[in-house]
Order: sequence, then structure tokens, then C-alpha cells
Amino acid sequence: MIVEIKRRKSSVKGTEGDLYVDGVLFCNTLENPERGAWVKGLTAIPRGDYNCGFTYSPKFKRQMICIFGVPNCSGIRMHWGNIVANTDGCILVGQRGEVGSYFIGNSKATYFALEKKVNYSAFTLRIVWQIRIFVHRFSFAWLIN
Repeated sequence: MIVEIKRRKSSVKGTEGDLYVDGVLFCNTLENPERGAWVKGLTAIPRGDYNCGFTYSPKFKRQMICIFGVPNCSGIRMHWGNIVANTDGCILVGQRGEVGSYFIGNSKATYFALEKKVNYSAFTLRIVWQIRIFVHRFSFAWLIN
């Protein structure tokens, strides 16, 4: 199973994206901003491919999705939350209103639905940038690793 995050917008306020499971849009994501140098808890996870599985989270006191292989860091997860301050360097999942709002709602229910969708099993996470260019009435998109 491939889970892919296509980042759409990033600013000093945060990074918004869309999460796809096997090519189908599942939910939206919210992360810290991308920065030139990675700083734990303050920077979005570097783009690339990661193995994910379920491990016990002392913070949430339950099994949670863990993202393995994040450079110089461990314990990075997908979890629920509503604003960038809730990320602690992790990826929040939920339903976004307007692009650029840097807020996602229905996050806890979306997270539990994601656990079920991946069948509580290991999966590959791919994080890329989606660049969209609009020319008149046409839209072109590129994915950048």
C-alpha cells in the first residue's frame, strides 16, 4: 500500500497537503513549514519515501502510526490536531477548509479512519511537492521529490 502526501502550499505559517491512499484522495494534512535546515519539531519532514508502521506512543498512550527513517529523529508520527502548533514535527491529518487557512478539522475521526484504511498495517509513505500552474482555463501539475 502506498500513502502519498502531495504538499500544496507552504509558508512561515505551515505546510498544507493532500493525502492519497493508493492514488485516491483520502484527507488533508498540516505540517510545520519547510525550512532550509531541518530542526526537530519546527520543520516539515524532508520529502522522500518512508516506511511506516504502528508503535506505542507514550504521548497518546496507544498504538499510533510512526514514520521511520526521518533523518536525525525518531518518534515522528501521523496524528490528530488542528493547528501547526499541534504538530510537534509530526503530520496532522484531517479535513481542511480553505487552502491557506492552516487549520484542519475533524482530525481525530480522520486519523482513526486512516488507521482503518491502512488496515493497521505497515505501509510506504511518499512525500512530494505538487506544483500547479494555471494558464487561462487549463491546469498543469507536476510532482517533485
